[in-house]
Amino acid sequence: MNKKVIITADSPSDISLAFQQQKGIDEIVPLHIVLGDDVYDDGSTISVDEMLSFYDKTGTLPKTSAVSIAEYNTVFQKYPAEEYDVVHFSLSSKISATHYNAVLASKNFENVYVIDSEALSLTIALMVLDACDMRGEGRAAQEIYDYFTQHKAKYKTAFIIDSLEFLHKGGRCSSLTALGANVLKIKPCIVMENGSLSVGKKYRGKLELCQMQYLKDRIELLGDALDKKRMFIGYTSGMNPKQLETIQKEVKRYGFREVNTLQVGCTITAHCGKNTFAVYIKEK
Repeated sequence: MNKKVIITADSPSDISLAFQQQKGIDEIVPLHIVLGDDVYDDGSTISVDEMLSFYDKTGTLPKTSAVSIAEYNTVFQKYPAEEYDVVHFSLSSKISATHYNAVLASKNFENVYVIDSEALSLTIALMVLDACDMRGEGRAAQEIYDYFTQHKAKYKTAFIIDSLEFLHKGGRCSSLTALGANVLKIKPCIVMENGSLSVGKKYRGKLELCQMQYLKDRIELLGDALDKKRMFIGYTSGMNPKQLETIQKEVKRYGFREVNTLQVGCTITAHCGKNTFAVYIKEK
């Protein structure tokens, strides 16, 4: 008997509930947002606006915490091995304990395949949609797992940030670096490669112009190797609506067959702050 393939992902994939339902994604597993003494589920019991309001009022940076082994057990046990195989996409193992917890939980089940995305945000969403396509073609869970284990480097993650405030307060950049970026009006591009984050190109000047140059650089990065099947536009709170419209119009010039635009959720916003913008693409 062919078992049904269940596709799940961690909440820093930034897949909204509406998008999840639209695309037939089975389940999103929430990380936790810590505001003072209170703990919330990312995308479920707290919104981005509520999280940022807490920061504005208190000056205390939101913190995030991983999904526990017990919580993954609760998710995976919903899908008995007699009927289902589960393919789970986790946040990069190099920036969170979620992957290791998911792997440890999966050892209690014979039908769970955990993929270390070595990515974050809508790069994971891009993988998830491709996995859904493979499922629709009748591919088994093992085949889906093998494909992404071998080809996840094709999925590209890089984003341009407006301010180093959240990264600095979260201990991810020095005071000197943050001060220099602010004084020189530098908008750094943060690149993820092999699951780790580093600073890429540094843009300088007005945010909107930097965003447009970043957009051009990222989409033209791959040249003829760019996969135009689908892509994502992602942004955090504070994005200028008119600028977003301009970006969407510009993206149309490149001929992608599917373009999805989503606001980034709590976990990623808690680390990169407002006015962060990204395009998520794939190599053929």
